[in-house]
Amino acid sequence: MGMRFMDLLERSTIVQAVITVALIGAAITLSLMGEPLPEWLDRGVMLILGVFLGAKIHVSGRQQIQRAVNEAVAAFAATLPEPTLEAATGETPAEAQPKPTKRGG
Repeated sequence: MGMRFMDLLERSTIVQAVITVALIGAAITLSLMGEPLPEWLDRGVMLILGVFLGAKIHVSGRQQIQRAVNEAVAAFAATLPEPTLEAATGETPAEAQPKPTKRGG
């Protein structure tokens, strides 16, 4: 039963959102009333904030890495010489022209 509950909790964003709102709402309410926060509530709120901010940092880090890779590839591509016929075939443009052939001879 306990494992199934945890499995369902991991899959349901609605349940996660309700738990998050309830814990943070309770913490805010107790703080406004001037009551001390129970240790479990304080740890729960810190855990939620840590997961939320950690996910944001993870996504932001991935985007920064992708941007850096794209910029590095673009900078490297800019240093490459333009492809030419000579580089591709080893012939100069004059050598690549079709040579006239003798007809009827």
